[in-house]
Amino acid sequence: MDGQPFDWDTSELLSTVQNPFTPHLKPLQGEAIEHLFLRSHLPFCPCREKPDLPRYEGVCRVFALELGDLNLLSVTGSATEQVLQHTASLSLLYVTSGEVSLFCGDVHWTARAGQCLLCPGGCVRWRSSAFSVVCLMLDWTTVSDLLEALLPQGAALSAALAGRSSPRLINVVKHELMASVLATLDTLLHLVSQLVGCKSSILSRLGLSHQITMLVLMLAVPELCGQDFVASDKGPADGLDAAFDDLIDYIKTHLDQELNLTLLERRSHYSRRTLQYAFRERFGCTATQWIRAQRLDLAYRLLSHPAAEASVASIAQACGYRSMSLFSIEFQRRFHRKPSLLLRESMARAQDPSP
Repeated sequence: MDGQPFDWDTSELLSTVQNPFTPHLKPLQGEAIEHLFLRSHLPFCPCREKPDLPRYEGVCRVFALELGDLNLLSVTGSATEQVLQHTASLSLLYVTSGEVSLFCGDVHWTARAGQCLLCPGGCVRWRSSAFSVVCLMLDWTTVSDLLEALLPQGAALSAALAGRSSPRLINVVKHELMASVLATLDTLLHLVSQLVGCKSSILSRLGLSHQITMLVLMLAVPELCGQDFVASDKGPADGLDAAFDDLIDYIKTHLDQELNLTLLERRSHYSRRTLQYAFRERFGCTATQWIRAQRLDLAYRLLSHPAAEASVASIAQACGYRSMSLFSIEFQRRFHRKPSLLLRESMARAQDPSP
């Protein structure tokens, strides 16, 4: 191999993509795979009209498979809109039919058949047409261990990936190498589907779990595909990358204070234009949008697990909001519920002596 992209017609993949696990999809029964749904970025919500029945809004049919450290969920569903909560997994959503949009604050990403969304695990809003997706999930320990073993900069890349609160679209149409990686992933998923029902040792002996895991990581961290990067013995770049990482750490520990572009310029010693470019490259949004998302994520955590004397006003101030009305508007726009209601429910749960 000379390091060049595979010479595949990737437009054919986008036009003929099918869910590899269609033959194995079954109506959702709830109990057996609920623990996997709770780790995924999929619209899994008990039916409001009949909460005692094993029926769920959004999801119609499902197939689940655990492959070592890799968890796989193949799902078809109806048009739906839901708020997806934080998870402890890195998820790759491979859309095989329909259209899926994920919203984080004022920014959203839309994937159609043949495209992928990478979800680091933050709270987002899901909106979709009737859809079919394959969700591949890796816990963060696995991601961190593999990146540190494979790349000199693996620890820094893992931290940067985990630090993202918002999803991003992997646009394979514009990147031939990424399209080739996705085409390989699609082929392996079809192979796994054909082997379902065989002895589990066959999948293990073929190393399919590891191969699929590596392809997911390549889509999440394109540096894994770059030979020059792998061969480098240098640490994290000294320039913008290091300064930007320091700036991100500063922002996360000073969300209660005023954070504007003038201050960020002074703090990082980079121009406003360069910083905006860095935020777009790293997080897919502007600096202001990212900071707002971080503040709202923090507010959600504080409201969900409040201190004894906490109030909506004190939590809003701790998250950098000086206007209660603005906080309430932005919180409801992001999470579709009032902060006062979430706080009241959280305090009631804390006071309930029942298990």
